[in-house]
Amino acid sequence: MPFPTVLVTNILFTLDTADSSDHQGAATAIAKGLAAGHTKEKPGFWIHISGTGILTWKDSETKTYGEPPSQPPYDDLENVSGLTGLPDKAFHRDVDKLVLQSASDAVKTAIVCPPTIYGTGRGPVNKRSRQVYNLARITLELGKAPQLGRGLTVSPIFLMIPNITSLKCLNFPLYVTSSQHVTHVTMVITNIPLVSNTDSGT
Repeated sequence: MPFPTVLVTNILFTLDTADSSDHQGAATAIAKGLAAGHTKEKPGFWIHISGTGILTWKDSETKTYGEPPSQPPYDDLENVSGLTGLPDKAFHRDVDKLVLQSASDAVKTAIVCPPTIYGTGRGPVNKRSRQVYNLARITLELGKAPQLGRGLTVSPIFLMIPNITSLKCLNFPLYVTSSQHVTHVTMVITNIPLVSNTDSGT
């Protein structure tokens, strides 16, 4: 079923999550709706949830799984163009490009790329993430932690669901206050200690 463009025409903030990182139809409709319903004076805001899987394109291309990183570290502060200019073959790239191309004075966009998330979902439908649970199951079945190749891969931090949802909420006021000069923001969430001592639930 096509995503109805009219849903976001008059919406101030649009946050697309879950499988949004690979849904071209929804991204196209959101882009058209926001552009049609907003102006420079009254912009619309779009926070798109992608994923750090987009950074694995080189390993996928060379099939060098389990090896040390072959690319310099990505930097979303000093080298944003290194993230917004990734190859078209990168995971999630097709939809990310739609978001990037939509950025304007009337449509302010942000792409947030969480790493592996885990914990109990806060929404009404899906309460369970995938990767950590499957890793735990496979570890129990094998009697040891699985390893790809030499096991030298550098992985981003595992992030609990309450922390990533809190970060998204934090994005809204920060984005509004900076919107006069910014049309697009890219955030790759890696190696930041967002997990607090009060969080639980794996």
